[in-house]
Amino acid sequence: MPQDPVGAWIASLPLAFGHGTSKVVSDLDLFFDALSLSAHLCEFDALGVKAQFVHRASTAIVGDLAITACAHTPIVGTTVETSESLVTLGCHGEITYTLEGRHWQSRSDQGVYLPGAAVTGQGWGSGLLFNIDPARLSRELSFRSRERWSVERARRFLQSPQTINMADPAVAMALRAIKQALRCLELPGEASVALRLALEGWVEDQLYICVAQMLRPQPSVWA
Repeated sequence: MPQDPVGAWIASLPLAFGHGTSKVVSDLDLFFDALSLSAHLCEFDALGVKAQFVHRASTAIVGDLAITACAHTPIVGTTVETSESLVTLGCHGEITYTLEGRHWQSRSDQGVYLPGAAVTGQGWGSGLLFNIDPARLSRELSFRSRERWSVERARRFLQSPQTINMADPAVAMALRAIKQALRCLELPGEASVALRLALEGWVEDQLYICVAQMLRPQPSVWA
């Protein structure tokens, strides 16, 4: 499609992976499909003038995780209740998530962990989102606490939304590790199946480790 100012702006927003290969398009259904890999959407639409809606996205499946890197003009969407949780890490813009009457914002300085309850999101920008298994994340979080938190206590902690302080140096380091891991998926087409499977397993492990590091409370909270 022609690069109008809005399209050029969306094209300029960086993606965590697939930045050089994703195209700016105006197809709402295509974006619904990309987002639905990570978030179980039941309702979705563009905000404002639909004719001005544009987006670009890159997706990947690694193990049980579905990962979407995207940039888009304003949208609104609602998910169904699910057993999976959702992690959203903003880069530019702002998405406001509403869950049980409370609001949680994903933006450049703050990510959001959302449990599997139905949630509505509204906003614009670029970022990364992926589904995650709270049971496995509970085990990883307990391990990261050096077992000062039991798996059960970690599980209860993950039943509520949590903000992620992107300005925290440890979180920033974990985010860089996530982006580096995801870029490893951009292998040339001739890479062997065995290599790709091994790499995907490693990337999946890295995402759980990094998200646990992002959500890890301060040492005083472990008591």
